[in-house]
Amino acid sequence: MDLVIYDDGGGIHIKLDRVDDSIVFATHEAIHTHPDFESLTHVIIDMLDVSRMDLSVAAVREVARRDAAMVSKNPELRLALVAHADVIRGMSNVYRSQAEATNIEKSWEARYCESLAEASEWLSASANTSDN
Repeated sequence: MDLVIYDDGGGIHIKLDRVDDSIVFATHEAIHTHPDFESLTHVIIDMLDVSRMDLSVAAVREVARRDAAMVSKNPELRLALVAHADVIRGMSNVYRSQAEATNIEKSWEARYCESLAEASEWLSASANTSDN
C-alpha cells in the first residue's frame, strides 16, 4: 500500500503504512500537485498503521522548507498528523519547528492527533471558528 489518497470533503486524507524519506517526498508531492490544492481546507496524514519509521531529519527539514514556500498558495490549509508513536510525533515537531523557522510570518495550522476522531473534531471546530 505505502500511500493511499482519498478525497475528504474539501480536503484530502493520506493513509500511510510506512514512513521513510521516499514516502515523505511522495506525500509532499501528492499534496502540492493535487488539482484542488489552492482550495483544499485540510490534509489528514494518517500514520496509524505505520509500524516502521526510517525517516531522516534532513528529509523532514526539506519538506518543511518546501511547504513554507507553498503557504502563500493556500494559507488557510490545516494539517492533521495522526499517529500513535512518540517517535512520529517527535519527527512532526522537527517539521513544525523548521516550517515556523522558514516562514515566520505564516505557516499552516497543524495538529498532532492520536486518532482520526480527534483529527476530525479539531478540523470541524477550526472550520466552524473560521466561518465566524
